[in-house]
Amino acid sequence: MMSMIRSSSWIRDCVDAGQPLNDVLIIDGLTSVHLPFLKVMDRLGVDKACVQGSPDVILPVIQEYPDRFIGMCRVDPNYPDEVLPTLERSFNGGMLAIKLHPAAHTEYYPIDGPNYRPVFEFAAAHQAPIIIHSGPRTEVDLRLNRPYLIAAVAQWYPNVNFIVSHCGAYDAKETWEAMDEAIEVTNANSNIYLNFNTLGRYYGVLEYLVQNVGVDRILFGSDEPQHSLLAEVGHVAYAKISDSDKEQIFGLNMARLLNME
Repeated sequence: MMSMIRSSSWIRDCVDAGQPLNDVLIIDGLTSVHLPFLKVMDRLGVDKACVQGSPDVILPVIQEYPDRFIGMCRVDPNYPDEVLPTLERSFNGGMLAIKLHPAAHTEYYPIDGPNYRPVFEFAAAHQAPIIIHSGPRTEVDLRLNRPYLIAAVAQWYPNVNFIVSHCGAYDAKETWEAMDEAIEVTNANSNIYLNFNTLGRYYGVLEYLVQNVGVDRILFGSDEPQHSLLAEVGHVAYAKISDSDKEQIFGLNMARLLNME
């Protein structure tokens, strides 16, 4: 499943030389808005970043910087009457994807709960990928957003592409156990993808993912500003995989999900 590794990596060499990766399509698959981030993107050679939030926050950003930022709408399932109007306003304004975080609301809400159904149906109608926060493996999070629950939803909506953020292992002590669960559901469902954002700090994690799910199902992300885009670029650049695999992970896979090819 993993491509042959070349004896040398021009991507790694470029980073070693302190040069931006301008010859690689890089799409950061998960960030939050902070405009100084543009300088970091330019310094590293990152082409685009998916920014998450409400339409009040995100629409002005993607309208001012349409070539750099991709809008990712967030909704709160605890206010079901507002879900569809928020999505419609967001996508009419140019957003392309949806971010769900079951544990981020004042009232927790499980990813397989009925109030999320309109979100999934909207995504199916608009061919919009959905990225779902998954992890850590606390008692609360296991009830809300573990990969097994995301897999159940993915089976209900086979025409929607679901992205498991953090591979189910965000700040998890059981990182490898969580990743194995995410790998299992990804291999069992063709519409599940893995964003390994924040996991590059674990040695060998990207190589492990490529070996076990294949490069076509892995997406790049940083979770800026909570985490470092610089570090995440380095994790891919120095991974012991081929440059062609790195290019798929850096941006080509996400471009395909967003119909940007």
